[in-house]
Amino acid sequence: MNEDELYTRYEDVEKEISMYNKSIWKDKVIYCNCDNPGDDGKGNYSQLATYFLQKFNELGLKKLICTYYSAPMDLFNQGVNGYVFTKKGYRELSGFSGSFDDPLSLKMLNEEADIVCTNPPFSRMKDYWNIIIKSGKKFLIISDLTNVKNQPYMTYFKANKVWAGYNRIDYFLSPKKELVEASGHWFTNIPITP
Repeated sequence: MNEDELYTRYEDVEKEISMYNKSIWKDKVIYCNCDNPGDDGKGNYSQLATYFLQKFNELGLKKLICTYYSAPMDLFNQGVNGYVFTKKGYRELSGFSGSFDDPLSLKMLNEEADIVCTNPPFSRMKDYWNIIIKSGKKFLIISDLTNVKNQPYMTYFKANKVWAGYNRIDYFLSPKKELVEASGHWFTNIPITP
């Protein structure tokens, strides 16, 4: 199985995000830069996006941006690769790859986002962490639990640029909606209380 095709369960999203004071999210632009908020026809969609859409008003969000990679792209009929949600409705984003390192995704990260929340592809974690740390944005992301032991990541922990969130994630859903055991954890630079 492709290790990137593991979906976060809603209960794991709710369990972690509920640990943070709601004031953290108020009037913020939340960027889920590896998350499809809509059904792809196979029942695959982001539970992070679902959570923030359901709690949009309760959390007092200013905006929710969701982008996602879908390849290969049809160059003549480029599909939707993202959505921007506000209190007034939503608009579609298309004409780009949707990848977190696409120039448009990086522009939204650097110019619009306040907080990034996502479950990035585990096979591209090194690239993802470099981008997110360099951005200086607040984040709450899911990553492979073993990353804390690897040199590229240890420097971030030692420099106090990232720390463990509240919860470990032991199970994800496969594209076939089967429960799969995997070692994940929430990581953040948002202050937490022990």
